Amino acid sequence: MSVQEAAPPAGRIVSPPKQTAISMVDCHELGQASLLYPMFVVPLLLWGATSLGLDGKTAVWIWLATFAVVITALVWNLNRVTTIIIVITIVLMIVSALLADSKWGIPVFPWIGEQLKRIPLSWSPEFQSAVYAIAAICGLFFVIEMISSRLDGYWIFNKNEFEHYSFGRKDTSYARGQNTVVTLTPCVLKSWLLFGGATLQITGAQDQRPHAIVTHVFRGQSVGVQIRKMLESLRVTDDSGISH
Repeated sequence: MSVQEAAPPAGRIVSPPKQTAISMVDCHELGQASLLYPMFVVPLLLWGATSLGLDGKTAVWIWLATFAVVITALVWNLNRVTTIIIVITIVLMIVSALLADSKWGIPVFPWIGEQLKRIPLSWSPEFQSAVYAIAAICGLFFVIEMISSRLDGYWIFNKNEFEHYSFGRKDTSYARGQNTVVTLTPCVLKSWLLFGGATLQITGAQDQRPHAIVTHVFRGQSVGVQIRKMLESLRVTDDSGISH
């Protein structure tokens, strides 16, 4: 026997079924040392790759490229505009080199390749020792940073407050109704290294002044989207006049 629900009284507005809303989002604030993980992950991969037959000079170039990317991310905030300019410049240089080779017979890339081959690079035991020493130091700083972020960098964004926890205790909070959260990407390289990382800025809803900045959030873009969805759902609830 089927059971039918009673029809609502005439003139009554029936609300649609509520979807499961996000009630809390948490994250950890990280420091610059969180960007160091390629400096010990890549040498481990190169150790395995060279054991399987990877050319030593290729391994050196891969490590140097990794070192350059990490150092650039540490010392320079590469914003989107600068990144676009760099990419366009590289593309134009490549196109110009190809045209020079095809139109006027100037072998730009072969010449560059010959110059690179002349650089005396070798995946020698001495070079490996230096690489692994740097990897150990970077790994130590990375572990310290991860422990520190767990102890003194934990943030919870819920329906009432934006809270910072230090050693398991809440030491700072910002009222949700008086503040909002803005997702920033000050550096493209940092964002890539943190797998879509970002900076979360707690800003006053009225004065638009930053009250707190949560830096180097792992997958911060995704965290920012979740916070925005939570705030939007709460804003709809507030506008409907339903207390929560």
